[in-house]
Amino acid sequence: MPPGAAHIDGVRPFFALLGLASVALVALAVLHEPDTPATREASTRTAVEGGELAVDSVRADRARKRRAIGQGRTYLPYIVRQDSTLVRWANRSARPIAIYFPLTVTTPGYVPEFKRAVSQAFARWERVAGVPIRFGFTPDTAAAEVTVIWRSRLPGDRTGEAEVQWDPHGWIRNATLTLATLSNEGAILSTDAVYTVALHEIGHLLGIGHSDHVDDLMHPSPGVHDLTARDLRTAALLYSLQPGSLRDPGAQ
Repeated sequence: MPPGAAHIDGVRPFFALLGLASVALVALAVLHEPDTPATREASTRTAVEGGELAVDSVRADRARKRRAIGQGRTYLPYIVRQDSTLVRWANRSARPIAIYFPLTVTTPGYVPEFKRAVSQAFARWERVAGVPIRFGFTPDTAAAEVTVIWRSRLPGDRTGEAEVQWDPHGWIRNATLTLATLSNEGAILSTDAVYTVALHEIGHLLGIGHSDHVDDLMHPSPGVHDLTARDLRTAALLYSLQPGSLRDPGAQ
Protein backbone atom coordinates (compact mmCIF):
# COMPACT_ATOMS: atom_id res chain seq x y z
CA MET A 1 0.00 0.00 0.00
CA PRO A 2 1.46 3.43 -0.91
CA PRO A 3 2.66 5.96 1.69
CA GLY A 4 -0.19 7.73 3.37
CA ALA A 5 -2.55 4.80 2.91
CA ALA A 6 -4.61 3.20 5.62
CA HIS A 7 -6.70 0.09 5.47
CA ILE A 8 -9.52 0.30 7.97
CA ASP A 9 -11.14 -3.02 8.58
CA GLY A 10 -11.93 -5.76 11.02
CA VAL A 11 -15.11 -6.79 12.73
CA ARG A 12 -16.75 -7.38 16.04
CA PRO A 13 -20.34 -8.62 16.38
CA PHE A 14 -22.88 -6.53 18.20
CA PHE A 15 -26.40 -7.15 19.39
CA ALA A 16 -29.53 -6.80 17.26
CA LEU A 17 -30.46 -3.14 17.04
CA LEU A 18 -33.86 -2.07 18.39
CA GLY A 19 -35.30 -5.53 18.15
CA LEU A 20 -33.94 -6.33 14.71
CA ALA A 21 -34.13 -10.03 13.97
CA SER A 22 -30.73 -10.12 12.32
CA VAL A 23 -27.43 -9.30 13.98
CA ALA A 24 -25.44 -6.46 12.41
CA LEU A 25 -21.66 -6.54 12.37
CA VAL A 26 -19.73 -3.29 12.52
CA ALA A 27 -16.18 -2.93 11.23
CA LEU A 28 -13.21 -2.14 13.45
CA ALA A 29 -10.73 0.48 12.34
CA VAL A 30 -7.10 1.30 13.01
CA LEU A 31 -5.32 4.00 11.05
CA HIS A 32 -1.85 2.96 9.92
CA GLU A 33 0.67 5.34 8.35
CA PRO A 34 4.02 3.91 7.26
CA ASP A 35 6.69 5.27 9.61
CA THR A 36 9.51 5.93 7.20
CA PRO A 37 12.18 8.66 7.07
CA ALA A 38 10.36 10.19 4.10
CA THR A 39 6.99 10.46 5.84
CA ARG A 40 8.58 11.72 9.07
CA GLU A 41 10.50 14.38 7.18
CA ALA A 42 7.47 15.45 5.15
CA SER A 43 5.26 15.77 8.22
CA THR A 44 7.95 17.59 10.22
CA ARG A 45 8.75 20.22 7.60
CA THR A 46 6.18 22.84 6.74
CA ALA A 47 6.76 25.41 3.99
CA VAL A 48 6.37 29.00 5.17
CA GLU A 49 7.07 31.85 2.76
CA GLY A 50 9.68 29.87 0.90
CA GLY A 51 11.35 28.54 4.03
CA GLU A 52 10.67 25.88 6.65
CA LEU A 53 9.55 26.00 10.24
CA ALA A 54 12.29 25.17 12.69
CA VAL A 55 12.02 21.84 14.44
CA ASP A 56 11.40 23.70 17.70
CA SER A 57 8.38 25.42 16.16
CA VAL A 58 7.03 22.11 14.89
CA ARG A 59 7.56 20.60 18.33
CA ALA A 60 5.69 23.48 19.99
CA ASP A 61 2.84 23.24 17.49
CA ARG A 62 2.41 19.53 18.07
CA ALA A 63 2.52 20.06 21.83
CA ARG A 64 -0.31 22.60 21.52
CA LYS A 65 -2.37 20.12 19.54
CA ARG A 66 -1.77 17.40 22.12
CA ARG A 67 -2.93 19.76 24.87
CA ALA A 68 -6.09 20.64 22.93
CA ILE A 69 -6.81 16.96 22.44
CA GLY A 70 -6.29 16.23 26.13
CA GLN A 71 -8.63 19.00 27.27
CA GLY A 72 -11.64 18.08 25.16
CA ARG A 73 -14.44 15.79 26.31
CA THR A 74 -13.79 13.45 23.41
CA TYR A 75 -12.20 10.10 22.65
CA LEU A 76 -9.54 11.67 20.46
CA PRO A 77 -6.91 10.93 23.17
CA TYR A 78 -7.79 7.25 22.81
CA ILE A 79 -7.52 7.46 19.03
CA VAL A 80 -4.10 9.09 19.05
CA ARG A 81 -2.80 6.52 21.52
CA GLN A 82 -3.54 3.91 18.86
CA ASP A 83 -1.97 5.98 16.08
CA SER A 84 -0.21 9.30 16.64
CA THR A 85 -1.22 10.77 13.28
CA LEU A 86 -4.31 12.90 12.69
CA VAL A 87 -5.84 12.57 9.24
CA ARG A 88 -8.84 14.40 7.81
CA TRP A 89 -10.28 16.04 4.73
CA ALA A 90 -9.71 19.72 4.02
CA ASN A 91 -12.69 22.07 4.28
CA ARG A 92 -15.18 20.83 1.68
CA SER A 93 -18.23 22.95 2.46
CA ALA A 94 -18.12 24.73 -0.90
CA ARG A 95 -16.90 21.81 -3.01
CA PRO A 96 -18.62 18.57 -1.97
CA ILE A 97 -16.64 15.34 -1.80
CA ALA A 98 -17.60 13.37 -4.90
CA ILE A 99 -19.06 9.93 -4.18
CA TYR A 100 -19.54 7.23 -6.78
CA PHE A 101 -22.45 4.92 -6.01
CA PRO A 102 -23.06 2.33 -8.76
CA LEU A 103 -26.29 2.95 -10.64
CA THR A 104 -26.86 -0.78 -11.09
CA VAL A 105 -26.02 -3.25 -8.32
CA THR A 106 -26.31 -6.97 -8.99
CA THR A 107 -24.74 -8.18 -5.73
CA PRO A 108 -26.81 -10.99 -4.15
CA GLY A 109 -28.91 -9.69 -1.30
CA TYR A 110 -28.86 -6.08 -2.44
CA VAL A 111 -32.14 -4.20 -2.32
CA PRO A 112 -32.78 -0.61 -3.55
CA GLU A 113 -33.52 0.54 0.00
CA PHE A 114 -29.83 0.09 0.82
CA LYS A 115 -28.91 3.09 -1.34
CA ARG A 116 -31.33 5.28 0.59
CA ALA A 117 -29.87 4.03 3.88
CA VAL A 118 -26.32 4.87 2.78
CA SER A 119 -27.42 8.27 1.46
CA GLN A 120 -29.04 9.00 4.81
CA ALA A 121 -25.81 8.04 6.59
CA PHE A 122 -23.80 10.48 4.47
CA ALA A 123 -26.45 13.17 5.10
CA ARG A 124 -26.26 12.55 8.86
CA TRP A 125 -22.54 13.34 8.87
CA GLU A 126 -23.18 16.52 6.87
CA ARG A 127 -25.29 17.81 9.76
CA VAL A 128 -22.48 17.53 12.32
CA ALA A 129 -21.56 21.00 13.57
CA GLY A 130 -17.89 21.85 13.22
CA VAL A 131 -17.24 19.36 10.42
CA PRO A 132 -17.03 21.42 7.19
CA ILE A 133 -17.86 18.53 4.88
CA ARG A 134 -20.50 18.09 2.20
CA PHE A 135 -21.02 15.09 -0.07
CA GLY A 136 -22.28 14.90 -3.63
CA PHE A 137 -22.95 11.85 -5.81
CA THR A 138 -21.35 11.51 -9.22
CA PRO A 139 -21.90 8.95 -12.04
CA ASP A 140 -18.28 9.44 -13.13
CA THR A 141 -15.88 6.97 -11.55
CA ALA A 142 -12.91 9.05 -12.69
CA ALA A 143 -14.20 12.08 -10.77
CA ALA A 144 -15.01 10.14 -7.61
CA GLU A 145 -13.08 10.72 -4.41
CA VAL A 146 -15.09 8.15 -2.46
CA THR A 147 -16.25 4.91 -4.09
CA VAL A 148 -19.00 2.72 -2.62
CA ILE A 149 -18.66 -1.00 -3.35
CA TRP A 150 -21.13 -3.76 -2.49
CA ARG A 151 -20.17 -7.34 -1.66
CA SER A 152 -22.48 -10.14 -0.57
CA ARG A 153 -20.03 -10.97 2.21
CA LEU A 154 -16.68 -9.71 3.40
CA PRO A 155 -13.85 -11.87 4.75
CA GLY A 156 -14.36 -13.09 8.27
CA ASP A 157 -17.40 -11.62 10.00
CA ARG A 158 -17.16 -8.12 8.56
CA THR A 159 -20.11 -6.30 7.04
CA GLY A 160 -18.26 -3.09 6.29
CA GLU A 161 -14.79 -1.72 5.82
CA ALA A 162 -13.15 1.51 4.75
CA GLU A 163 -9.88 2.17 3.00
CA VAL A 164 -8.47 5.68 3.24
CA GLN A 165 -5.50 7.29 1.52
CA TRP A 166 -3.87 10.55 2.57
CA ASP A 167 -0.84 12.61 1.67
CA PRO A 168 2.28 12.93 3.87
CA HIS A 169 0.74 15.90 5.68
CA GLY A 170 -2.37 13.98 6.77
CA TRP A 171 -4.88 15.39 4.26
CA ILE A 172 -7.23 12.66 3.03
CA ARG A 173 -7.28 12.38 -0.76
CA ASN A 174 -9.60 9.45 -1.50
CA ALA A 175 -11.37 6.55 0.11
CA THR A 176 -13.34 3.40 -0.59
CA LEU A 177 -16.35 2.21 1.38
CA THR A 178 -17.18 -1.49 1.03
CA LEU A 179 -20.47 -2.76 2.43
CA ALA A 180 -21.89 -6.27 2.67
CA THR A 181 -25.46 -7.16 1.84
CA LEU A 182 -25.60 -10.36 3.91
CA SER A 183 -24.84 -11.19 7.51
CA ASN A 184 -22.31 -13.85 8.44
CA GLU A 185 -25.22 -16.31 8.60
CA GLY A 186 -26.27 -15.45 5.04
CA ALA A 187 -29.38 -13.41 5.91
CA ILE A 188 -30.08 -10.17 4.06
CA LEU A 189 -29.21 -7.28 6.34
CA SER A 190 -31.96 -4.89 7.35
CA THR A 191 -31.85 -1.32 6.08
CA ASP A 192 -31.36 -0.15 9.69
CA ALA A 193 -28.30 -2.38 10.01
CA VAL A 194 -26.89 -1.10 6.69
CA TYR A 195 -27.48 2.48 7.85
CA THR A 196 -25.63 1.86 11.11
CA VAL A 197 -22.69 0.13 9.44
CA ALA A 198 -22.47 2.88 6.80
CA LEU A 199 -22.66 5.60 9.46
CA HIS A 200 -19.79 3.97 11.37
CA GLU A 201 -17.66 3.46 8.27
CA ILE A 202 -18.22 7.00 6.99
CA GLY A 203 -16.82 8.14 10.33
CA HIS A 204 -13.65 6.27 9.43
CA LEU A 205 -13.69 7.79 5.94
CA LEU A 206 -13.64 11.17 7.67
CA GLY A 207 -10.52 10.16 9.61
CA ILE A 208 -12.19 9.26 12.90
CA GLY A 209 -10.87 6.19 14.69
CA HIS A 210 -12.59 4.09 17.32
CA SER A 211 -14.15 5.22 20.55
CA ASP A 212 -13.28 3.37 23.75
CA HIS A 213 -16.89 3.42 24.97
CA VAL A 214 -19.64 1.06 23.86
CA ASP A 215 -22.24 3.84 24.05
CA ASP A 216 -20.63 5.70 21.14
CA LEU A 217 -21.47 4.94 17.52
CA MET A 218 -17.74 4.81 16.70
CA HIS A 219 -17.06 2.03 19.22
CA PRO A 220 -16.13 -1.28 17.49
CA SER A 221 -19.31 -2.85 18.90
CA PRO A 222 -21.65 0.08 19.51
CA GLY A 223 -24.75 -0.15 21.63
CA VAL A 224 -26.39 2.65 19.63
CA HIS A 225 -27.18 3.31 15.99
CA ASP A 226 -26.83 7.07 15.81
CA LEU A 227 -24.03 9.52 16.56
CA THR A 228 -23.67 10.43 20.22
CA ALA A 229 -22.56 13.67 21.87
CA ARG A 230 -19.02 12.29 22.21
CA ASP A 231 -18.99 11.25 18.55
CA LEU A 232 -20.00 14.79 17.60
CA ARG A 233 -17.46 16.48 19.87
CA THR A 234 -14.67 14.18 18.67
CA ALA A 235 -15.41 14.89 15.01
CA ALA A 236 -15.58 18.64 15.63
CA LEU A 237 -12.29 18.65 17.55
CA LEU A 238 -10.53 16.63 14.86
CA TYR A 239 -11.70 19.09 12.20
CA SER A 240 -10.51 22.08 14.26
CA LEU A 241 -6.91 20.81 14.17
CA GLN A 242 -4.31 20.61 11.44
CA PRO A 243 -3.70 16.99 10.44
CA GLY A 244 -0.34 15.24 10.56
CA SER A 245 1.92 13.52 13.04
CA LEU A 246 1.71 14.34 16.75
CA ARG A 247 5.09 12.79 17.48
CA ASP A 248 7.79 14.98 18.96
CA PRO A 249 10.18 15.61 16.01
CA GLY A 250 13.10 14.63 18.23
CA ALA A 251 11.51 11.35 19.36
CA GLN A 252 12.57 8.05 17.81
